[in-house]
Amino acid sequence: MYIPNYPEDSVLRRHYEAAAALRRQARLSAPPTDSVLLRHYQQREQLQKTVPTPVVARRPEPAPVTHRPPASETIPAKTNTPSEPAPVTHRPPASAPKAEPVTAQQPTARPAQGGGLLNWLKRFFSS
Repeated sequence: MYIPNYPEDSVLRRHYEAAAALRRQARLSAPPTDSVLLRHYQQREQLQKTVPTPVVARRPEPAPVTHRPPASETIPAKTNTPSEPAPVTHRPPASAPKAEPVTAQQPTARPAQGGGLLNWLKRFFSS
């Protein structure tokens, strides 16, 4: 059996086979039973059906240059100029965020005996 792009290296082959098994398992697995997960699963399946997967095509190799035009030939310059510039739209300036009023409340201070686990244990066992 011939598989295109099947790697000859054992490590690469193992990764290739693991990825193929993962794709096969994803296709054969049952849809989820949870309603939210099922909805997401159906949306993903629908999206995969509507959006074609891009096919990466190789560019053809450029042909070797066998003929060069003589230096006396001149190539005319392009004289295409845009007829009108694109219209510019301006947004109104964003208003500055309003500062919240400063309250006079101070954060609650720690107890006079101090905090931390060791001080808590000391207070716990001394009482």
